[in-house]
Amino acid sequence: MGVQLDGAIKEAFDVAYNNIYAFHAAQKTPKRIVENMKVCMSFQFLFLLWIIHVLLSQFF
Repeated sequence: MGVQLDGAIKEAFDVAYNNIYAFHAAQKTPKRIVENMKVCMSFQFLFLLWIIHVLLSQFF
């Protein structure tokens, strides 16, 4: 008990669906993968001390 559609109307629906699908697929941003360089803890600590030094030197 379905609705019978003319072949041209069905084709028009298919074209519209494909156009909308392609439009939205093009809007998706590609997945980004960012890898950070692994840094040893002593370097991180020294860098933190340097940042603190720079910040404090602006006030004193």
